[in-house]
Amino acid sequence: MYYSKVDSDRFQLQIFRDQLQAISALDWQDLYEKKVDIAILRLSSKQQHELHLIDELGIPFVVADTLVEYTTKTSTRQPTLMNQHMTVIEPTTDNDWKEVDIMVEKCFTGYANHYFSNPYLDKTGNIEGYKEWVRNCQGEHGATFMVLNENTHVGFFSVQYKDGVAHGGPGGIVPAFEGSGLYLDFHKLLPSLIEKKGIKTLKTSTQVQNLMVQRQWTMSGWHFTSSALTLHLNLFIGKAASANKKEKVFNHQNLLDFLTTELPMQPINQLKIKSILPLEMGVNYTIQVGEPIPNVDHTQLTCTPIIVTDHDRLMAIVWLI
Repeated sequence: MYYSKVDSDRFQLQIFRDQLQAISALDWQDLYEKKVDIAILRLSSKQQHELHLIDELGIPFVVADTLVEYTTKTSTRQPTLMNQHMTVIEPTTDNDWKEVDIMVEKCFTGYANHYFSNPYLDKTGNIEGYKEWVRNCQGEHGATFMVLNENTHVGFFSVQYKDGVAHGGPGGIVPAFEGSGLYLDFHKLLPSLIEKKGIKTLKTSTQVQNLMVQRQWTMSGWHFTSSALTLHLNLFIGKAASANKKEKVFNHQNLLDFLTTELPMQPINQLKIKSILPLEMGVNYTIQVGEPIPNVDHTQLTCTPIIVTDHDRLMAIVWLI
C-alpha cells in the first residue's frame, strides 16, 4: 500500500492506494501505523464474490466504480487516418500547457469518476486534480500529447510510465470536435508514438459504462484484458489518531456498552465496530475519538471514527455514522 500525495493534498486526508489480491489480505496493524484515512483499492472482478466480507469486517466502504482495461503492443507502423490534417505534438512551453489546461476543463467538467461515488470526498477540486495529473505525465514519468486538426487544438491525451508499460491517463477530444473520427485516429497513431519512447506495451482503462470509448479502442486494435472494482475504504484512522487521547478502563461487558456509557456521542444512524484483538475487562486502553467527518452529499450526516489501542497495538476501530 503506497501513499498517494496527489490525492492526500487534494482532499486533506491520508489517502493510500493498492492492488488488493483478496479482502482477507488487509493488514489492520499496517493500516493503523500508516494512519490511513481512506484506502483506494483495486480488486479484480474475479474476486467480487468476496465483497460481502467487507460488510462482515464492519468497514464503511463504497464500490466506487468498475474499470475495464485494454492493451495493445506498440508498433512502427504508420496507420491511415481519417483526418489527414491531424497532427500530434507534445507541449513544451507554458502556453502549450495552458492550452492543455483549457482542454482538460472542456473534456472533464461534469465527468463523474470514482471520487464522485464517495460521499466523504469534496468534488469541487476535481478539475484541478485532472490538471495536476496530466502535468505529471511528462519527462521520465510519462508523456502528454496535444492533438491539432487544421492548426486548431482539438484534444489531448496523456500516459504514465510504470514498470516499462505506458498506462493511459486523462485524455479526450473536446466536445465541439467529437464525432469527426479524431479520437479513433489518435488511438490508431498512439502505438507508434509510444514505440519511439522505447516502450513495447500500452494499457488503458475506463469505467465499464463508457461503451463508446471501448468501441473506439477495439476499432483501433486494442484488446480487452481485465476488469477490476475500485473500492474506497473510509477508515479515517489518521483523523482519529490525531485526536486527544483519553485513558479509560473497560469495566463493561463489551466495547459497545463502554462507548455508549462512558463517551458522549452524537445521535447516530448506525454503529460499526471492527474488533482486531480481544479486549479484556479492567484493562487500561487508550481511546481516541476523532472529529465528525462531514458527508458532503448529505449535510446532516457525519462519520465519527474512534480507535482503541493498547500501547502501539491497534485493538479496535469504531465508526459512528
